[in-house]
Amino acid sequence: MEVIRLTLETLYKGEVVNVSSSEDVTTALPRIVDAALQVTPTCPFHTYDESLIHFARAIYLLRLKDGRCSTSNQSTYCGFYDPQRLYQSPPAEDYLIQTDSTTQINGSIATNYGIDLIELGLDPSAEGKALKLSFKNISDPESKFNVQLWKVKTLQSEAEPESYSAQMGEPESIQTENGYLTIEIDNLNVNEVSKLGLIITRTDSFESKEGTGGYFLQVRVE
Repeated sequence: MEVIRLTLETLYKGEVVNVSSSEDVTTALPRIVDAALQVTPTCPFHTYDESLIHFARAIYLLRLKDGRCSTSNQSTYCGFYDPQRLYQSPPAEDYLIQTDSTTQINGSIATNYGIDLIELGLDPSAEGKALKLSFKNISDPESKFNVQLWKVKTLQSEAEPESYSAQMGEPESIQTENGYLTIEIDNLNVNEVSKLGLIITRTDSFESKEGTGGYFLQVRVE
């Protein structure tokens, strides 16, 4: 609540933006929140982009075993507080990644602060191989994206008939630079990591522009 209060105070001071223009407020929202976060030392986020990335992470955690916080003071390894499991598991696009093949994905996040979830299943033939993921912004150059890569393992519990997904290690988070980013993984271990989760978050604030948010994703294993 402290962050919300300070954000509203920063907004209505009028020093950052003209509060009578909704378009101005939307474009300046990152700067407004950044200013509020700078005077909120207790908040785990330090910038507006960080808050978007952690929010997207909490959404993806709904897909994983133990990804929901069961107590209000639980560690940061879970996402939303959801002891009764009321939140639905969000959908994700699924692709199978095989050796010596290239997977190409054309996507679009038309709205600012939108999120795409993609899961790349690793074929057993990818064992010991190297994976290269290339991301390119193919629309307006002012569109900005963050890509988080999660290593995930599919497990089977004796107590539950259905399999479940578990996080393996810390995710990698990369922001586009000049519309591009690359992630490389050497020596894939498909026994430990059965799929890769991708969270693509659009972080720019240019809501009034048409035709923005398009991206091209290429994954190669060899």
